Amino acid sequence: MSPSADLVPLLRDRLAWAIAAAVMVLGGALAVLVDDRPGIAARMLFTVVPVAVLAVTLALTIRRGALLAAGALGIAVTPAALAAVAAGAQWGAVAVLVSCGAVALAWWGRDTTTITVATICAAILGLGAWAASTSDQLISLTWGQTTKRTGELLWSSVGSLDARLIVPATGWLVWWIAAGLVAGAALVAGAVRIAATIPLAVAMMIVAAWVIIRGRGDVDMSGGTWIVAGAVAFVGASVRLGPDAERRFGVALLVIAAFIWMLTIVHLVRN
Repeated sequence: MSPSADLVPLLRDRLAWAIAAAVMVLGGALAVLVDDRPGIAARMLFTVVPVAVLAVTLALTIRRGALLAAGALGIAVTPAALAAVAAGAQWGAVAVLVSCGAVALAWWGRDTTTITVATICAAILGLGAWAASTSDQLISLTWGQTTKRTGELLWSSVGSLDARLIVPATGWLVWWIAAGLVAGAALVAGAVRIAATIPLAVAMMIVAAWVIIRGRGDVDMSGGTWIVAGAVAFVGASVRLGPDAERRFGVALLVIAAFIWMLTIVHLVRN
């Protein structure tokens, strides 16, 4: 199905617009709760644009009846990416846009070779930008210290709202379980290579963090959020299951995302 065949009916779909509005309301609420006040330019570029793209993409998945894709996309941006977007952070915007782009790639990608080359080039560019954005601490760590630090950062990276606010452990533990559920759905569908995208993305994030920490003494883990978020969204949009299994997996992921958001909102209100 072509993009126009999806987008034209979307314009007349009230449910889709209701979902889009709900995502925008959530983004607005987070912008108020997250203690950060970016300038107008940053707010437009890193908040308004990615939230609008996310709203349309999520509405499109629901209109298609692709609940698994919707649930995976919801998990991908929960809570770190969307909270960072609400704070006007550039890496949050990158994570959200990469996740939405991953859905589009899974649905409308045609030339496998071209897509692979473009993805590799984009990944190299993104990893380079991540390394460049991490300030040099001028500290030489051992490989043991580097490994320990990377593990700590990776475990909590999807729950980091900013340097001070971390989602309770329950929230980010459930997130990793949900990411495993998306990979499990791919395995159920017999798409082993697609399922491997998520652990490979995690491995890429770990290795990149190792290199950056080893070279600079520390790493801004939010700069790598897009790697795993994009992989989760891509796998969810790529899997083809029967209607019943699709609905069960999709609803489970959406419920998990809602649960994590409840923890996040309560945590932000209390802090």
